[in-house]
Amino acid sequence: MNQIPADTVDLHGTLALIEEHFAAVAKAVADGEFALWVGSGISREKAPDLAVLAADLIEHLRAELNLNDAGDPYRATLERIMRELLGMDQAAVQALPLDVAFNAWPDAQAIAEGLRNRYSEMLNLRVPGKERDYLLWAAVDVRAKYGSLNDPDVEHLSVALLVLEGAVTEIASGNWDGLIEVAVDRLSATGREGILRKVVNPDDIREPVAAATLLKFHGCAVACVADPDAFRPFLVGAERDIIDWPNVDDPLRREVVRMATNRRALVVGLSLQDGNLKDVFSRAKAVHAWHWPVAPAAQPHVFCEDQLGGPQRTVLEVIYGDDFDAHEQEILAAALLRARPRTALPALALHVVADKLCALAERCTAGLQPEERADLLLGIEHLRDLSAAGAPADRKQLATFLTSAIAAWSRSVTLFRKGEVPPVGSQAYAGISPLRRTAMMGDGNLAQSGLDEAATALALIGRLVKSGQASVSTTDGGAADGALVVKATYDNATAKKVTFVGGSDAVLQLAADGALDDKDTIIVHSNDVYVRTALGSRRSPSGSASPGARHVSVRQLVGQSANLGMLEQRFLEEAAL
Repeated sequence: MNQIPADTVDLHGTLALIEEHFAAVAKAVADGEFALWVGSGISREKAPDLAVLAADLIEHLRAELNLNDAGDPYRATLERIMRELLGMDQAAVQALPLDVAFNAWPDAQAIAEGLRNRYSEMLNLRVPGKERDYLLWAAVDVRAKYGSLNDPDVEHLSVALLVLEGAVTEIASGNWDGLIEVAVDRLSATGREGILRKVVNPDDIREPVAAATLLKFHGCAVACVADPDAFRPFLVGAERDIIDWPNVDDPLRREVVRMATNRRALVVGLSLQDGNLKDVFSRAKAVHAWHWPVAPAAQPHVFCEDQLGGPQRTVLEVIYGDDFDAHEQEILAAALLRARPRTALPALALHVVADKLCALAERCTAGLQPEERADLLLGIEHLRDLSAAGAPADRKQLATFLTSAIAAWSRSVTLFRKGEVPPVGSQAYAGISPLRRTAMMGDGNLAQSGLDEAATALALIGRLVKSGQASVSTTDGGAADGALVVKATYDNATAKKVTFVGGSDAVLQLAADGALDDKDTIIVHSNDVYVRTALGSRRSPSGSASPGARHVSVRQLVGQSANLGMLEQRFLEEAAL
């Protein structure tokens, strides 16, 4: 098992960890078996940290208090925080420099850090004469801090990818921010409607079902900005609200318990320190307990952490009951995916995309022997690993990397489907299928789309790269620049621009844009219509002579190849690589 600290494992290392030790989990994610449980850890680089929240709350109380009034309500609340939550004696409290901004206090950082894991107790205190939620609503100002964040990080973008590929259909979130929603809006060509249903209050459950559901069980600052009167009551932060949360029997809470009962749980950035979440998993066990061992199926509860925290271990003990006593070390080891969400989520997204491509290529080459198909699919896995290896070591730059990778992928898929590149500035993700892998394979329209053959061609190129016969890179120019650049490794080899096309419409568009005129261009056709018609008469779709691009029909090659060796040789010959 991995002994490298989670904070030092990069994307490529995380992908290798998943493939080697969590293969069953990765397969189950691709098959849509896991629900996501997300917490503030996935927004750490974008949303205010709990220590920042504590510092701002202290500063609000300090700024509002009357220095000349010993009975000032703001002073009284601030002093309670210091005494009751930080254990200061009265002399230390009296010595606090209340006439100086909190960030200038000598112990400001230690105080804020000391309150990080006691935030619910801090929010539980009341300012005399103010509303019960005054500290969250006004002192913290949850709407200002969390309600307008619009720059999703790599974790949010990865969740959006998993949603758009149908791998994740249920998410339980304790976050007030709307960064997952923003990420889905950004990557979906049609926006969030029909893709992600956000549930903040029980009435939201009656909204039309979408591809995925996001249960925001602690409320939503974005909703509070839009309609404060309607959504303010659903903000949960104070200890009293967390304690009371399980006792309010409404459809939202039932949905959260149902998710814990029926779905495997991938926990990212969520410590489970809040008592209401412990209660959720306890109630789920009472309805339908999980048991151990589970092999060969995936372990039902996985945490992306450096080490399991006390609350997480407690929840596992509650979930498995007597089985935990007999299999404690097995359960704990299987539950810890030692990587941060920052690398675990994009690694899983890469796995899901590659897994779908493998399934399509496998169907396309059903006539090959099983061991030959397995060898072919290694080409796709190699390209996946190359992509991960290209990620920056600085994990703060991973969002930029993933955005670029999405753009390159979406450019290739749009060329395949339409024969054109996406509009300038488009951030939409062109997915393989909105259905999870197993459901995708029953989609007749997808089977006729040509993606099976395109995936097979990718696998063949990946094998060339893996064996050292060629190199590959992406491109970001116009349609004539292709989707990939492939260059053989022999001396004086010429780089070839490769474009995959699914049908005649895409070919006609490429011809209209002059993208078929370059002799160093390879057009990889899924079907053989163009090869049999336009090329059969040595004419282009526009009627002019066509001495330019080379054209390869994957369907034709597969049909004429008795084994993998023959298929690879024919591909090399037809593509002139």
